[in-house]
Amino acid sequence: MTTDTHTDNHIEEHPLVRDLVGDPGTPPTIVRLTGYAGPGLTDDVVRLYLDEEVRTWVDIPRKAVRHSELRPADNSGSHGVSVLWVDSADAPELVWSTRIPIQAVARGEKGSTSSAEQTQSAGVADTDVRIIRQVP
Repeated sequence: MTTDTHTDNHIEEHPLVRDLVGDPGTPPTIVRLTGYAGPGLTDDVVRLYLDEEVRTWVDIPRKAVRHSELRPADNSGSHGVSVLWVDSADAPELVWSTRIPIQAVARGEKGSTSSAEQTQSAGVADTDVRIIRQVP
């Protein structure tokens, strides 16, 4: 004899679906981004760092973030990650930025032995790569 433990047809809506899908007839154009969330330059922007060195990031309008999760660290040495679901209709263009360390060597006249001429100094250059997300 089998026993039916499911007595009604109610299926609870998943929180992710509730946050992402307003009208099932017109599904959103969502992009999922994973990284390390932090404050942006203004209150209406969240900055998502894409690497653990916090050298590469994307600035996302807060109004475009439909859902977010902080996934905890695990025993493998991971720091945990932020996952953001971004509606590309509210953020049709996202700009990825990268800080690239560069080496500059101070050079003097040939044969000179001054410490200034032998010193290396590290600089940082900012590079912006513009990524345009086309909405179908």
